[in-house]
Formats: sequence, C-alpha cells, structure tokens
Amino acid sequence: MCSFRISGFAAVDITVPRKVYIEAGIVGLTRTYIYINRVDVMGLLVNGTISVSVMSFYMKCLHNILKSAGRADRYGLMCPLTIQSQCSNEDMSLVRNRIGEGGFDCFLLPLYDKGWELMALCPKNGCITWFSCFMKGKKPKKKLTEMIETAFEAYHVVKGMRSNTISKPKWVHPKCCHQDVVDAECGLFVMRHMLEIIKLDIANSFEKVLSMDEPYSENDMDDVRRRWAEGFLEVL
Repeated sequence: MCSFRISGFAAVDITVPRKVYIEAGIVGLTRTYIYINRVDVMGLLVNGTISVSVMSFYMKCLHNILKSAGRADRYGLMCPLTIQSQCSNEDMSLVRNRIGEGGFDCFLLPLYDKGWELMALCPKNGCITWFSCFMKGKKPKKKLTEMIETAFEAYHVVKGMRSNTISKPKWVHPKCCHQDVVDAECGLFVMRHMLEIIKLDIANSFEKVLSMDEPYSENDMDDVRRRWAEGFLEVL
C-alpha cells in the first residue's frame, strides 16, 4: 500500500463513477471522456491492477507536466485504447492518424495485453522502443509489429519519401528491471517510465537512460500516485 496522503483526497466521494474529460489535443484531435470509479482508484492506491481509465487519466496528467515545461509540442501522447489485442484495421488507422498529427519527436503509447507494456514511437528517426514491463523478454506480437511498421512507412510516404527508399524502423528493447513483476506492478512501472522520459526530456537513446539494474523504489511509485491523485482532485 502507498505511504503518502493527499489533503482532501480521502473525503472524495467516488461511490458513483466520475465522468472526466480528456481535452482535444492531449491524446488526439477530438475531446473525449472516461469514467473513473472507486475500484479504479483503489487499484492505483493499494497495488491493484491499473485500469485503462486510470492510465488514460494519467496521460492528461503527463500532458499538464509537458505544458508546464514548455515541451507539449515535443511529445505526443496516445490513448491506452488506441490498440486493442486484435490489432484491427481501425487500430491501424488510429495509430497512423495520430503519428501524422503535429511535429512530435516522440509518441508514448501504453497498451494492455495481459499486463501493461509501453512503446515509445519516434517516427522522425525511425526508432521504436519497447518496454516490456510485465514479462521479462516479452516481445511485441507479430501483428502489432507489422501494424506499427506500416504506420511508420505511411508517415514517411506522407513526408515525401518513396516507399522503396524507406528503411524498416529499428526496434530497441532496453533492460527493464524485473522481480517477477505482476500485473498489479507493471502498470506503475509503465507510468513511472513515461514520467522519467518526459522529466529527463528523452526522445532517443532510451536504452541508455532507462535501462535498469535496480527496481523503482516505493517513493518513486508514490510519486506517480501523488501526481495522479492531485490531478484527479483538480478536475472534480
């Protein structure tokens, strides 16, 4: 269980799901919304499974950090629901369209498939970094790999490159620290990885900066929880 306390958070009534808006420009061009309930919040605070709603709201928190740092035009954030496990044609369109928006150097995409994973997509330099936070050595599924590579190719074609001159993107698999990380922990790992990336202003060489020999501390995880909780209080 987390050790921090947020003033006023304990008094928040979340017995009824709260509707929270994700403004246009945060994870896409349109405004959307999510519902956050007590189970979602308790999953975050007491080492339960991180829900898609909690992760989606965290993207809003990260966007606010980027705005404050003047780097909102450097990192593109993607909704955890962008890619479903079946990697459909609709998923492909969502990824391709998002990568084509703006001039972002890097896109952060958390995704869930039996556990949380993270992809850092850098179309400008043709690099994809896969953070396997759930299972040591787990690689992305072939269908997912093909979908992302096709989206990268489409990005470069739109930029004026001929398809026969486009190289396949480089996949990088940094060493993430694992201690038999369970589902309940891998979501916090992904959230912490994203926070580290934007705080350190990394848009490449992720494997050099974020390769880990030691696990994140409980204080590191509490920092993630605190940022989420404070952001949630602000929108209520």
